[in-house]
Amino acid sequence: MFVKTSQSAFDKAISQATQKDKVSYTHIGIFDLHLDSVLEAEPKQGVIRKKLEVFLKENPLFDIMRLTPKVAKKVDIQASIKRAEKHLGEPYDFSYTANNGAMYCSELVYEAFLDTKGWYILVQSL
Repeated sequence: MFVKTSQSAFDKAISQATQKDKVSYTHIGIFDLHLDSVLEAEPKQGVIRKKLEVFLKENPLFDIMRLTPKVAKKVDIQASIKRAEKHLGEPYDFSYTANNGAMYCSELVYEAFLDTKGWYILVQSL
């Protein structure tokens, strides 16, 4: 789930740093259909699981994106969710660096999604 830019100063700063094309996103989470929830890394609480209803209320401007069928055939979605769950409780990564015991939102998604051979499927620029 990709959250679109709002009018807050924080969102505008993220948008200016990350915008590509015409649509700008400031946050990302992993939707878990089985538990009707979203796994996310957020500044106040770090890596958490939040009920979908709450996530949508807090982030009313969003897009839902899925893996392409070609990529989805190579990914075990439940295993990806389990990998993301291993980070529950970790703090938010305000330094935005890898492998430091903390996570920012797109890092959580990047680390969770591997193909069945153990290769990352998302580009590192997330």
